[in-house]
Amino acid sequence: MAYPTHRPDIFRWKTTKTKTPGSNNKVQLNENDIKQWVKRVEKASEFAVAEVFSIKKPCGGKNSMTLQTVEQLQDHDDAYSEAQSILSEWMNQKLRLELEMGDDEEEEEMEESKQLVKTTQSSYNNFDDMYFHLAQEEENSVVHNFLQDLMETEVLDMGIVEDLKVNSNQNKKRWRDPSITMEVRHKQVKENRTRRDAERDKLQKEKEALREAREEAWQLEKEKQRKKRQEARRQEELIQQEMIRLRREMEEKRSVEQLARNMERERLQKQRATENSLIPKHHNSTQKKQNKDLQLKLKKLEAKVHLLNLQCMHRHFTAWYSVILERRVRMGKAAALCDWRRQLKAWRAWRALVWARREEKEAERTEEELRLEHRRCQQAVESHRRRLLRHCLSDWRVWCQVERHRKELLQQQETTRQKMAALINAAASRKLGAEKSPPVTNTPETLTMEERAQQRAEHRREIEERRRQKQEEKLAQMKAAEEEKLRAEEEEKLKEIERKKEEKRQQRKRELEKQKRAEREQELSKRAAQHYLRTLLLRRGLAPWKSLLEQSHVNTQSAVDHYTVALQRRCFCSWLQSVDEAHAEREASANQLYHRILLQRAVCSWKRLKDLRFILEARAERFHRTRTQRKVFMALLDHATEEQITAWDNEQRAEQHNSRRAVKKCFAGWRRLPVVLREEKEREARREQLRRKVAEILPDFRSSPMDSLWRSVNPL
Repeated sequence: MAYPTHRPDIFRWKTTKTKTPGSNNKVQLNENDIKQWVKRVEKASEFAVAEVFSIKKPCGGKNSMTLQTVEQLQDHDDAYSEAQSILSEWMNQKLRLELEMGDDEEEEEMEESKQLVKTTQSSYNNFDDMYFHLAQEEENSVVHNFLQDLMETEVLDMGIVEDLKVNSNQNKKRWRDPSITMEVRHKQVKENRTRRDAERDKLQKEKEALREAREEAWQLEKEKQRKKRQEARRQEELIQQEMIRLRREMEEKRSVEQLARNMERERLQKQRATENSLIPKHHNSTQKKQNKDLQLKLKKLEAKVHLLNLQCMHRHFTAWYSVILERRVRMGKAAALCDWRRQLKAWRAWRALVWARREEKEAERTEEELRLEHRRCQQAVESHRRRLLRHCLSDWRVWCQVERHRKELLQQQETTRQKMAALINAAASRKLGAEKSPPVTNTPETLTMEERAQQRAEHRREIEERRRQKQEEKLAQMKAAEEEKLRAEEEEKLKEIERKKEEKRQQRKRELEKQKRAEREQELSKRAAQHYLRTLLLRRGLAPWKSLLEQSHVNTQSAVDHYTVALQRRCFCSWLQSVDEAHAEREASANQLYHRILLQRAVCSWKRLKDLRFILEARAERFHRTRTQRKVFMALLDHATEEQITAWDNEQRAEQHNSRRAVKKCFAGWRRLPVVLREEKEREARREQLRRKVAEILPDFRSSPMDSLWRSVNPL
């Protein structure tokens, strides 16, 4: 058998040289180069497996030419280790997928942090580069650890190697072509790769959908914030307009009060002048008429001032009530927004927890399924091997028994044949001797000897005949026993076939009965459902359902009416109370004025001075009351405006403090930026050294698999 030429350069580990600065860029490989590299690797692995696991018969007197030197053994060990590394790489694709998923999640978190930084302040863009470098460093460290794990993993343990040795020793005569198994493994690897690519695409689509949903939520939140700011600005403008209107009303009120005071002062001066006149007893009719006209004007002016005061009080109370309601509404909106944000945060945390648990359960279920499948495959292989061994052992036992019986029969036939040949030879030799011997006299001694010899020969022939008959009988018995045994086996086989046919017939009969029973049950259930619907329609009918619907509509309408009435009562109760109080005050003032006018008219003719004194006291009391009320309301208005201005000042100071804090934080980050960049450069140099060491250790198979591996792990 001609051995293939040995080419150690296929399985040789190639050390990579130190790369120049211009060679740090990644080599762009197309799909054809990758396919060619995969074909070369598959061809090398198949060749190595064929050379390692092939069983060749030694030639007569010649030793095999393979695996004689240490270098060839080392080359074959290198090829076997390369095949192990390729298989381990295929088996660790799931780990790589999980790492890529983790990297994608980290990239999403980085993008979210970038968006938050961009929304707070535009000067944070320089920190994105720093965060990007940190993420790249972490990604490269993960890849380095992954490569170290790949180099340290053992694909085959000692138990599997021992099983392979035992199987190779037991099955030397049965040679199995390893190329078929390698093709099957390559096909399985390709199928797994396509499935993983589909899963990766699905996960990528889900992540993109989640990212779009988050961006949409962020846009909605931004739009809400903008609307809230516009609403706050509009409310502030309305408050400013209301303050301007109140100031104008207060100025108008002050001007009217000043005019009333001037008129009152003029009236008092005129009254003093009339009292100090020289003719107190003789008043003419003209003076009386003037006094009456002046009193009427004063009364009208007082009534007008009182009405203006009431209107001002009403406006102030309505404005104060509207401000309180607006503040309550704003507080309710703020509380609702806070509750909604808290619920959204809790829901997001719960959703993330549920997804994490679901992913963990899926990973555990996948691992369990893989473990069960591996165990089943091992059990199937073991049971197949045991079945083959049992079958071979039973065949070998039968063959041994047949050979033993055949050898015994051949031995017995040979002994019989030898005895018969000896007997024939002896008889022939005696007959010839008798013919050649000279005639002698028949003495009595010779006669007796001949007789004894004849008797012995006859006795020997009888013994041989009996032995031959016994052997023939024994052979006939053995043949009969063998035929009986074969007949019994045939009968047992026929009985077994009949029994199996009967079992199959019974099984078919049971299946038919089960099918008929299922059809019968299905038909009965269908008839029962129809009967139930018929009885429901006949006995129950639609009248109770209609009455129930009408009652539910009536209850709903009554509930809506009750709710509207309660809402109206609750909304208009405060307004009705304020209106009743104002009406009661107006009625009280009107009654008081009416009694005062009656008293004035009753005692005007006989007690003018006392009436004037009472009028002055009443005016002083009314002036004091209005003055006190005006002071109180002015103080309340000043306090409200001061509180509003203080709140605005506090908000402005808070915004200024927040801007100063953000600028301070930005400048602190800018101060730390050179140190971080220096550390990043040092880490990049260390990472480049580690890459060079890894490139010197790992093979490339005359192409650049490391670059493809780095591209698959680090797509950026």
